[in-house]
Amino acid sequence: MPSASRSEGVLGIVGCEVLTDEMVHVIALEERLKAVVVVESKESEDAYEKLRKLAPDKKVMKSGEGEMWSNVPSERPTALLMVMPIALHQAPAELREKVMFKLLELGGLCESIVVFYGLCGNAFREIDRLVSGLRVPVTILRDCKDKIVDDCIGATLGGTEEYYHYLREEHGEYPLNTMWAHKWRDYMHETQLLRDPNDVEEAKMVFSCMGYSKVTMLDTGLGDRAAYEREVNEFAGLFGLSVKRLECHPNVTEGSFRRAVERLKMPSNSGPI
Repeated sequence: MPSASRSEGVLGIVGCEVLTDEMVHVIALEERLKAVVVVESKESEDAYEKLRKLAPDKKVMKSGEGEMWSNVPSERPTALLMVMPIALHQAPAELREKVMFKLLELGGLCESIVVFYGLCGNAFREIDRLVSGLRVPVTILRDCKDKIVDDCIGATLGGTEEYYHYLREEHGEYPLNTMWAHKWRDYMHETQLLRDPNDVEEAKMVFSCMGYSKVTMLDTGLGDRAAYEREVNEFAGLFGLSVKRLECHPNVTEGSFRRAVERLKMPSNSGPI
């Protein structure tokens, strides 16, 4: 296990692939981060390619999971990014177990860790107790009132109260963030809403049974804007839904990430996020 001094200035990031654009955004925005090591997986490919494009000021590298530490560059502060599959949401207990395993791995490598998840079916309801044995602080997505957000949609909307308001007021709407719009077939298959990601008729039947009439475009300004708009409109056209644009801001992810970064030892000339 590496010594504490070797872990100084290393930030661990563990998050769901649904929040890829949010993770890429805060990493690229944080001027103090000098490098990013993306742990190789099927789910992390999008993050790696987007970081290479959006964070030209940072060294962006890939690493196998078993080689993380040997591949961490000398530039500090640096980040280790692990992107987790959406399929884990099928079982909150399994989601909690898999993420906790990653946190234990990173606990010996990092000075601070941020978790891009919310409660997610109460998988992380007792996150403070779950991470109490780690020697490094763990930050989860919380809103401005310090409440853990419900899930990725709650994070995008701005927090717990905003999410509850949306659910109370907006009946029959299906919310799509950038990654859901881009990979909805795969995501619905991986979360067992569809048996075959290419069976459009099955997908139409599912949506008909759910009674949706609109798709909500959760517009945070992140990702490829033209592609996002096109994919939302294609989705809406396929299922006969109208489109509603809802302006959002990545306050939750920016604020939570900032708190995690502030727990790192920083060079004296570093600026804020």
